[in-house]
Amino acid sequence: MNKKTEAENPYATPTHSSEIERDRPKLKPLNWKLPTAMLGFMAIGFLLMVLAASAGDGFGALVLSGFIMLLATPIYGAFVVWLTVQRIRTGTNRLIITLFQLFVLGLMSWWVFAVMTFGGSPA
Repeated sequence: MNKKTEAENPYATPTHSSEIERDRPKLKPLNWKLPTAMLGFMAIGFLLMVLAASAGDGFGALVLSGFIMLLATPIYGAFVVWLTVQRIRTGTNRLIITLFQLFVLGLMSWWVFAVMTFGGSPA
């Protein structure tokens, strides 16, 4: 649907889906790459923790991974808020992207809680 058709009949359907896609603002790839990178960061940290545990220094690796996630979680949260504000301003905010970013933030927060409290124990 072009401007002329829209002026003649505002209820006319678009002739091609490519016209709809052309008018829609494009999403920055950082919105998908940042949560994916953080999931990879968590997986590598977990693998290193398992390897350190098999070498005999499991407790130190557990505490170090919790400390690193304690520092990385608020930084990632700030980036998620900043990216969400940018998406809202440009009109590219989608539910699936927001849920994906919040899912990763929830995993990171759970890891910090589970490690720093030793699985929820008060010790």
